[in-house]
Amino acid sequence: MRPRDNDFIRFQIWGDSFEAYLAAREASLPRKIEEIAASFDMESEAGTKELKRTIRLVARKLGTHHITGPAEFLDVFHSKLGLAAEVLGEANYLWDRVGESMDWQGKKPAGVAGVMPDKAAQNRGHPRTQSEVCSVAGVSEVTLRGLRRIRDGLLGQLGEAPSN
Repeated sequence: MRPRDNDFIRFQIWGDSFEAYLAAREASLPRKIEEIAASFDMESEAGTKELKRTIRLVARKLGTHHITGPAEFLDVFHSKLGLAAEVLGEANYLWDRVGESMDWQGKKPAGVAGVMPDKAAQNRGHPRTQSEVCSVAGVSEVTLRGLRRIRDGLLGQLGEAPSN
């Protein structure tokens, strides 16, 4: 039985989007699966869900499965927020200071990563709005405020001024 043309086209799109996702992952340039799905016009919930399932399955079979951490998102968010170079350095410094804390357990890596350039930009005089940071990190404003409280609490424990 031959697959229908629509099935073949859908398979080709999944293959291309999967390759794009894996290539970004291998280059340590993480992209959200939703971003990849949108770039291949697969924005339906069913299409995105199927793409996620396929990526997980194939990545495990190929041995390329790894958990993406917040540090991997810092460069991407820095670029998307249009921040100065010194802000990225400070964001990495902040993550190095508070990244090992168990307080981050169970939090979305992208959301956790979003609060580091947010703070670094404030410290360096390049503040971004809460809305801008949320848009880039893919979290709600309520979630961002909660992550900011965790970050500021950890910085306070380390003797660093949590706010300017």
